[in-house]
Amino acid sequence: MSQVGQVVGILSKLNDEYQTSTPRKLKLIDAYLVYVLLTGIVQFAYCLLVGTFPFNSFLSGFISTVGCFILAGKDFLLKFIRFDFLFSLQQVYVFN
Repeated sequence: MSQVGQVVGILSKLNDEYQTSTPRKLKLIDAYLVYVLLTGIVQFAYCLLVGTFPFNSFLSGFISTVGCFILAGKDFLLKFIRFDFLFSLQQVYVFN
């Protein structure tokens, strides 16, 4: 089997696992993150191709997409990743 075939097999297995075991809310957050990422890429490409005449407009739009991406990623972390280990470490070091 060639390397391309192996990569395709790995990606198809990854997609199958994602579709079967990922909760719907997480898929919605992932779709929003992809949308915001693509919006930022389009804005950056437009700035490179056309120019930066209204630079403050580009900067505000691009920074807002970065901020939306960060806030949605924070929401993902807080809802879907368990922090029990970190909280137990905090209790050991803070209260002793």
